[in-house]
Amino acid sequence: MHMTVLAHATTEQPAWWNTAATAGGLGAFVAAYAGGLRVLGRRGRSEKLVPEHASEQAPGQAPNQVSDPAPDQAAEHASALWRGVERHGHLRVLAFAAALAALAVALLSPLETAAETYFSAHMVQHMLLIAVAAPLLAVGAPGLPLLLSLPPRLRRAVGGRLVRWRRRPPGRAFAHALAHPVTAWFLHIGVLWAWHMPAAYDATLHSEAVHVIEHLSFVLTSWLLWWHVATPGRARMRGPVAAMYLFTVLLPSAALGAVLTLAPAPLYAEQAARTEHAGADALADQQLAGLVMWVPADVLYLLAIVGLVFAWVSGHRTATPLTATPPEVIHDASP
Repeated sequence: MHMTVLAHATTEQPAWWNTAATAGGLGAFVAAYAGGLRVLGRRGRSEKLVPEHASEQAPGQAPNQVSDPAPDQAAEHASALWRGVERHGHLRVLAFAAALAALAVALLSPLETAAETYFSAHMVQHMLLIAVAAPLLAVGAPGLPLLLSLPPRLRRAVGGRLVRWRRRPPGRAFAHALAHPVTAWFLHIGVLWAWHMPAAYDATLHSEAVHVIEHLSFVLTSWLLWWHVATPGRARMRGPVAAMYLFTVLLPSAALGAVLTLAPAPLYAEQAARTEHAGADALADQQLAGLVMWVPADVLYLLAIVGLVFAWVSGHRTATPLTATPPEVIHDASP
C-alpha cells in the first residue's frame, strides 16, 4: 500500500518539477566538469594525477632509484592534457553541455513518450544518441575532468584502481584493443545492426532494462568511435585518414537506413502493432524511420568529414606557410 501511494505521488509531480530537476542535473554535471578542468589546470603543470601509493618503492630499493616510469609518464600526460585544456577549454565545456542537452532531449523529453509508439520517433532518439550526443562527448572529453571533480579521497581510490588495473597485462591488453580504431568501428557498426534485428528490437519494447542497455551501448560505442577523430588534442586520426574513417562508418549506417526505407512490409511486429493502435500507418512510419537514419545522419557525418578536412588543411597551411621567392634571387639565377 505504501509503495502504491509513493508511486502515485511520484507520477503526480507537475511538469515544471521534472523540467527543473532535469535542468538542475544537467547544471550539476556541467559544474562538476568545469571544476574538474580547474583541478586539471592546477595539477597539470607540476603535479602527478596518479595516487601517491601508485609510485611506492619496491622492497629494498634505494630512495633515489626508480623502478617504474609510470608516475613520470603520468605527470607528462597531465601536462599534455593541460596544454590541450588551455587551447580547447571553452570548446570542451560547451560541447559537454551540448551533449548533456542532446541526451536530455533524447531520453527525458516528450520524444521518449512518442518513441514508445512510433518507430520514427524511436529512430530520432537513436540518431540523437549516436550522431549528436556521442561526437559532442568526444569533443568535451569529460572522463578525466569528472574524475578530478570527485572528493580527493574518492578520487584517489578510483584513480588508484584504474592505474593498477591498467598496469596489469589483462588491463593493458584490453585498453590497447579498445583504443584501436578498427575495434571501435566493428563495435559501433555491430551494435547498430544488432539492435535493429527484429528479435533484439522487440526485446527493447518488452523490457525497460533491455531498452536502457540498448541506449547505453549506442552512446558508449559511438563515443568510442568519435573519440578517435574528434577529441581535441587527443584524436588518434586526423585529416584525410579521419575523413575516410568516418566515410566507412557512413556506408553501413546508410545501408541499414535503406533497408528500413525500402522494406515492402513492417519488420517489427510489436512496433507495428503499437503504431497501428495509435491510428498511424506502420509501413509509412517505418519508412520515415529509415529516412531519418539514412538522410539526416548522412548529412551529419558528411559535415563532420568536411570539418575534419578543412581543419587539417588550415592547420597544414599554418604549419608550412608558402613563401614567395625574392625577385633578386630569380634575377641572379637567370642565365
